[in-house]
Amino acid sequence: MLQIVRSQSSLPALLLALAFTIPVGLCVVAIYRLFFHPLRHYPGPKLAAVSELYRLYFDIIKGGEMTNHLHTLHAAYGPVVRTGPNRLHFNDYDAFFDIYRPGASFPKDASLYHTFPGMKGTSFTITDPAAAKARRDLLMPMFSRRSILQLEDTIKKRVGRLVDRLSAFSLNTPVDLTAAFKSVAVDLISDYCTANPLGAMDHPTFHHPLVDGIEDSLKGFWYLNHFPFLRTAMNYIPTWIMHRINPSMAAFQISADVATKFIAAADADPSILDKTEHETVYHHILSPEAKNNGTVPSRESIVAETLVLLFAGSETIANAAVIGFFNIISNSKIHCRLVNELKNAWEEHGDMGWSDLEKLPYLTACIKESLRFSYGVVTPLNRVMPEDIKIGAWPVPAGTVVGSSIAVIHHKPEIFVDPYTYNPDRWLENKDLTKYLVSFSRGPRSCYGINLAWAELYILFSTLMREFDFSIYDTTIEDFHLKDYFNVRYQGRPLQVLLRRRKA
Repeated sequence: MLQIVRSQSSLPALLLALAFTIPVGLCVVAIYRLFFHPLRHYPGPKLAAVSELYRLYFDIIKGGEMTNHLHTLHAAYGPVVRTGPNRLHFNDYDAFFDIYRPGASFPKDASLYHTFPGMKGTSFTITDPAAAKARRDLLMPMFSRRSILQLEDTIKKRVGRLVDRLSAFSLNTPVDLTAAFKSVAVDLISDYCTANPLGAMDHPTFHHPLVDGIEDSLKGFWYLNHFPFLRTAMNYIPTWIMHRINPSMAAFQISADVATKFIAAADADPSILDKTEHETVYHHILSPEAKNNGTVPSRESIVAETLVLLFAGSETIANAAVIGFFNIISNSKIHCRLVNELKNAWEEHGDMGWSDLEKLPYLTACIKESLRFSYGVVTPLNRVMPEDIKIGAWPVPAGTVVGSSIAVIHHKPEIFVDPYTYNPDRWLENKDLTKYLVSFSRGPRSCYGINLAWAELYILFSTLMREFDFSIYDTTIEDFHLKDYFNVRYQGRPLQVLLRRRKA
């Protein structure tokens, strides 16, 4: 009893000690990070050097504003900025090409890539370079130029379905083109990869639950990133409760269920792969070669990989199309020039495929400028330096997290004159600009769907611009203020248009 009384009487003293120790400990950490840390000589806000709270403020309190803030930081501090206690951001091209160079074996930053729930153990989230290469080697054949050319009719079929849907709208009815582009992208990637389109374009307003689910799914991204215990807690919450809390997860379950059933059926009867309408990613992941060399992923990992493909394969395409169509339609000179090029090409050659469309200079320039403006992923794709190394002109110590945002790189005035003006002519006047277009990143972890993305954009832009007259409805440039939730989110209204079918 005496011992209990003594322990209770010491509680105020313990609290007092903690009240003193914690601030002192924080001060010691702050002093170390400011004056003794290996990155102490790099410029940047003092609060960013001391604490990740600086980044949290822009990610969460300001809501996806860190990438926009990077422009301010580089204007104030130069080409390299310390944006966290152990974090550097570069807006230098040489540094970008060093970080994401071919052959580089820098691990991905786990604190960023492990934020994504339900995507563990995929080509996107695996941080180890060797393991990532093994998974990538399984998937790459499906996304080779040869494979895409063989499956080009699948792309045309989905875009043709969009033409039919858009043709059904009356002349005075505004069309949510943002949702329409997201729908065709979802159906296209699901059809291409699994031979099972998810039917997003069949929704009357294009707001299929999966389309809206993808849109909503990253709203909580920065909370999960800055507070990792939330990700752990999610593992213990029953699925039905999670679906009630976050309806977007229920939408993703649609795709997961389709993948699970198909994989189970293929396990029971491998000949089912011979009965699909066309080749799919499952033909590669579950191939006899993969089984023989032991590289077949677990069922859970394959399902997660399907979600990665669905997410990555729809977002970049839809954003590029939205930004491109808004800027093209808003400028009558650009619009008329593009339509005339397409009309003349069709009159001369008839129906054109991807290889033919690539030879149209102004269409190519419009697509490149749309990609420059739309980014896809805007968050710096961070890498961890495994050893002391030189990035660009700067020595970087081992263990440092480095990155460079595509949104920053694509607006450097030293390369892209008048960078905030949509100007397709820049690509015709300077052929060397193409090497600075890094929408799909670079190096061994770059987007392996780049060929599919280009093919989709060529067919989508050429088909819709040729088939319809468009005019902007109740949408302005202010609606496209960028928000960074790993992928781009725009804070304003969606792109709405009025359209009419052109006469044959």
